Amino acid sequence: MLDPKAIIATIEAAMSHVQGAQASLSEQFMSGVSGMNLSGSDSASAVMDSTSQSCRQMMEQMEKTFASLQSNLDAHQAMQRQEVTADFNQQKNDLRDTLARGFPAEDPAFLQGKPRL
Repeated sequence: MLDPKAIIATIEAAMSHVQGAQASLSEQFMSGVSGMNLSGSDSASAVMDSTSQSCRQMMEQMEKTFASLQSNLDAHQAMQRQEVTADFNQQKNDLRDTLARGFPAEDPAFLQGKPRL
């Protein structure tokens, strides 16, 4: 299963990174606007850098989450491979001393008087 604490930590890390990227981009924009010297190439480069860094961090977090899921799946499959079904357990006690033979005694009385097919 997924660890809720790991998911919350991932979301918090993503939020802090996004807020940091937004702050740095807005700071660059505000300093460029005040002097009317906003460089398009620098802004585009900053946007691309922050976007690629965000994507890289999120991919790392998703890889950690996938590795956690994969380890849980591997453990579950190993457990299933070790299980033995009860149908093939010859030592199983099914509460009968001997094998059943013939027609059960209570059913002929129940079937008396019923139409035959």
